[in-house]
Amino acid sequence: MADAKGEDGGTKTLQTVSRAMAILELISRDGPLNVTSISRVIGISRSATLRILKTLIVSGHVAKPRNARTYFLTERILTLSSGYTRNNILAKVTEPIIRNAAQRLLWPMVLTVPVGPEMLVLITTEPESPLALQRMTAGYRMALPDTASARVILAQSRPEVCDEYLTFVRQSPGTASQAGVFEGGVMRARKDGFAFHQVQGSREKSLAVAIVVGGTAVAGLTARFIASALTDSKAQETVLPVLQSTGSRISDALASAPTT
Repeated sequence: MADAKGEDGGTKTLQTVSRAMAILELISRDGPLNVTSISRVIGISRSATLRILKTLIVSGHVAKPRNARTYFLTERILTLSSGYTRNNILAKVTEPIIRNAAQRLLWPMVLTVPVGPEMLVLITTEPESPLALQRMTAGYRMALPDTASARVILAQSRPEVCDEYLTFVRQSPGTASQAGVFEGGVMRARKDGFAFHQVQGSREKSLAVAIVVGGTAVAGLTARFIASALTDSKAQETVLPVLQSTGSRISDALASAPTT
């Protein structure tokens, strides 16, 4: 009887672990999701989904910002992989392409990816650019509304993913005041295929395009320039073509890159 009980307990534990991994894979693939969406896709009850999510929050692999309805993966999830992660592949494949383009452009270029409610810098040429005012390094984080790259990524994302991010921005105390401007920027980026943004008080302005692979926006490529040195129209004429051609080369390289 004791052995049978132990076997049942082991089966239940294995089932929970399997469901937890399925939830992590789902959020990794589809971006921030609410409980209802997760439970529907995984095929378990809402209460069971909540229990697993709470455990993943305690373990540090999932986060739910205050007042938000959606759950995000944290950087700790990267420790589950001993091989290349998506970000490893992005950095490895794109760095030589970006640095080559930045040498010609001179203005600094930055590659960012969404990590939960923020944009994470994977690659930046700012430290070596003679025209950079700011010297951010890889690992630097920015709130979604503070970037042009978040605008182009969401503009190229599936509607439900875009809506979840926009809902988070509206509901988060730190970004709610910027929600209207940010959403407007996403809509313009969807129409234009690129986005401008200038953080209030900054002398620098950003121009970004999305890196799209297999129909999915996986990153944003940004050029940062001094706003007083280039008008938007001049930036579209001189900087945007470099971003677009570099983005195309990156997309092609990522599409053919090994995933393991």
